[in-house]
Amino acid sequence: MLYKYLAPDRVDVLRNCMVRYTQPEAFNDPFEVKPYIAKITENEHATFRKFEELIPKVLREYYDLQPRQLQDQIPFDVFYEKVREELGVAFKKAFYQMEEWVTPMVRRMCPDKFSDMLGIFSLTETPDNLLMWAHYAASHEGFVVGFDSTHPHFDKKGTEDELGYLRKVEYRENRPASTVTALTGTDVFLVKSTQWSYEQEWRIIRPLQDNSKMVQNQPYPIYLFQFPAAAIKEVIIGCKMPQNKRQEILAVLTSDSFRHVQIRQAEPDETEFKLKLVSVAR
Repeated sequence: MLYKYLAPDRVDVLRNCMVRYTQPEAFNDPFEVKPYIAKITENEHATFRKFEELIPKVLREYYDLQPRQLQDQIPFDVFYEKVREELGVAFKKAFYQMEEWVTPMVRRMCPDKFSDMLGIFSLTETPDNLLMWAHYAASHEGFVVGFDSTHPHFDKKGTEDELGYLRKVEYRENRPASTVTALTGTDVFLVKSTQWSYEQEWRIIRPLQDNSKMVQNQPYPIYLFQFPAAAIKEVIIGCKMPQNKRQEILAVLTSDSFRHVQIRQAEPDETEFKLKLVSVAR
């Protein structure tokens, strides 16, 4: 079972069986999906050599476009050696200057591109974390939905290895820092500071274009994705939820689609700093 903490006004999640997949830029962590890109490639000298391998082909194509009279006067070998000698140093200098210019640009552009294309649905391992209730369930006025993590809905792995299935977030002291070519999907999408470790987060990433419904919103549109009611295993009502919201949730859960769902009520323990989750009779 994995859990989603929700504010009390999000009863629509149950009513419509739709959840938001959030753009990384809309998250509350400013480091979300932002590994530090130190360079484009680890071995820039090897990359330059690959560029150098293209020079003969480019010069040959340029030479073939010249008038026949010029070609008769200057054989290609002579032309090639002369141009290469004059341009070689300048070309190498330009290449390394481009590397210095492109790296910061890529560093800035990547988060924006990810937010334009991808959404993240976050879940947690624990339903009784006091901080999670305070931060994500409106100070215990909200509720928690327990999802069956083994349901096929959460395992739609496609051709892209990073998308469509649940994975656990890693918590590290140091921010991922590497070259573009060496960064892994985990480095990009699944690493957060150890200060967030209390969240015990799992996440699933999907292309925003696969949404079931898009709601215009500023500064970020809201992308909703449908899920089957069978994927819900339980609903936990917050200990400070207003009575009218409690009744609204219980009314939704009376439908045939949710007869399999266990309902529990969070209550403060009498002697310890913890919550008791008490079953609610239908």
